[in-house]
Amino acid sequence: YSMEAVPPCLIEKWKSYLDESHDKTLSSAWRDHFHLPAVNRYVPTDLQLMPDGVFQQSMRDRHFLAIEKIEQCGPELLIYSECMKVYYKLDRSFSLPKTYITMVFEHPCIYDETNATIWVALQALIDTFEQHFASRSYAPELSGLHFGLTRLQRGLRLRVNGYSQKVMAYVREIVDEFSTFVLDAALFESQRKLLIRRLKNWIVDCEDHIPYLAARTVMFGTLTREQAMAAAEKLSVDDVRKVRTFLFNPRGDDEMKFYALFTGNLPPNAVHECVQYIGDKFHLRRGNGNTSDDDGSVAFYNKHKSLMAEQKFLPLPDQQSIEYRYTFSK
Repeated sequence: YSMEAVPPCLIEKWKSYLDESHDKTLSSAWRDHFHLPAVNRYVPTDLQLMPDGVFQQSMRDRHFLAIEKIEQCGPELLIYSECMKVYYKLDRSFSLPKTYITMVFEHPCIYDETNATIWVALQALIDTFEQHFASRSYAPELSGLHFGLTRLQRGLRLRVNGYSQKVMAYVREIVDEFSTFVLDAALFESQRKLLIRRLKNWIVDCEDHIPYLAARTVMFGTLTREQAMAAAEKLSVDDVRKVRTFLFNPRGDDEMKFYALFTGNLPPNAVHECVQYIGDKFHLRRGNGNTSDDDGSVAFYNKHKSLMAEQKFLPLPDQQSIEYRYTFSK
């Protein structure tokens, strides 16, 4: 990467070319519209990797630093509650100050295999939002920030990756907009027609086409292409709003489940802040996951010991378990 300052004298020189134009009308018009591009607030200004000293504040942080270079040690559970599981892995292997985030939101009302309307409504919600958000995602894309929404059998997956300095703020912007954007009727209708077209092209050759069989057998259970098309034909904006209401559940009834993976150049504290925001946004009970008493010492280990006893967690992150997993992998 390189950055070069543009001195004011150079800008004045460019403007002088317009003043010297023989076409005075054109010159005046150009002067009125001549300006620099708007500042891209997503461009990172800090491209440095986090120093090891950031991970010396607690036993928990030192543990994640210790296993960073051990290939056999994958992401480990950082936050656990009745409604969420969040995994974390420090990764600076390629000296890139980037962060990779995957979030999955599940709700039992969404993965009802007998209700094709919910299936197509969630897809229509994703397609409509991506079109709505396209202009706002242009500047982040230029700055190396990328996001993607995918409909899953049991809910919704959001992936965001990019430079660590800006990626967390971008996650909040996406979730905020996704939860509040106005479902425009005309935009929805165009996306509904495109969805119907995609369903018609689902089978490329014939009924025994492998992708069709795999999708129906493995992913969508009893839902057939014909059922999805029939639901898409009758789909309304209200159906899409209902699905979004399921996701952003205001009741906080523990039906919404949240799973996430954070990897890259970011500290555990940043993960906690992001998860706290997600928990408030989706009305999730964080339980022992949002641990104000979690200073990375006794509370952290006692908590995970109890989870291990219930077989709900990976091996306790201490030196002995690290050596055991390394030997077992070999």
